Amino acid sequence: MGVNSILVSDAKKIGVIPEDWHDIVKDLCICKQPLHISENRKKLWCPNIRCQIKVAKRMESMLRGLGVKGMGYAYCMAFVRQNNLIYHIAILGAGLEKHPKSVSEDIRLRNMYVIREELKKPRTYKEAVQLLDLPGLDATALKVFRGIKNYSDFISKVKMIEGKFPLISFIAKQTGIYGKSTLSIAKTLKDFEKDLYFIDKVFNLENDSTYTWNVAITGNIVDECKLSRNEFPAYVKNISNGLISIRISKAYQSVKYIIADYPSNSETYRVGYERNKRAGGGILLNSKEFCDKVREATSNNE
Repeated sequence: MGVNSILVSDAKKIGVIPEDWHDIVKDLCICKQPLHISENRKKLWCPNIRCQIKVAKRMESMLRGLGVKGMGYAYCMAFVRQNNLIYHIAILGAGLEKHPKSVSEDIRLRNMYVIREELKKPRTYKEAVQLLDLPGLDATALKVFRGIKNYSDFISKVKMIEGKFPLISFIAKQTGIYGKSTLSIAKTLKDFEKDLYFIDKVFNLENDSTYTWNVAITGNIVDECKLSRNEFPAYVKNISNGLISIRISKAYQSVKYIIADYPSNSETYRVGYERNKRAGGGILLNSKEFCDKVREATSNNE
């Protein structure tokens, strides 16, 4: 609810909404909560975060983010109304009987199957939270869940923070932002606490990386194991138990390491060779040397 807003019922009384529009602009939302309108009459909204319209819209957005097709707003609203839902994440664990009976059983079966197949894909807790499309959780706010394994891990790490307001302090520590922004994020996390808890029940969660190393790679990986450069990031994440991920970049001058298992005429190798020479080593590595650094860093953080 904005500062310059009033109840629709009050707006009608004082003439903000002309009498000709009284029957068109309703006083109550479909969730029976009083509607609000901005004083300039440009925005009409329901303040109820569990309003069925909002739940259906979040559900549609979440399914789209998952890569699920064929379940738009109308389908989601039918699902919400049929089950009288206040949690949009509920569709992810729903059985056939929960899907809208207004469509055929074949369509319901297909939709249930597609959702379950998408949920088999491994995702970090942070990625799962992002899919929920919760209000106020932009890219910066989502840093709250860096390195978080699941809901229990999130709660335990918040409890480890000393002070009167551990959640606020934890948000500031994770995101680097303070003031009203942390209060807004904290409110969202409190309002959608049960949604965050339910993530563990339906998603196939994998560990989030605590550290990201920018690297450049030239050629295929052969010394550590036989992999393409596109397969190598998953291998690194695996041997570090999810602690370290690598981001492959072409910004040769700024990457942490340049990985090459054999000399070549590539620009990547040339830049790596020159940087390594100037630094006295430690920049141009073969894959075995690089993976040994990953294992050492992982061991030091256990």
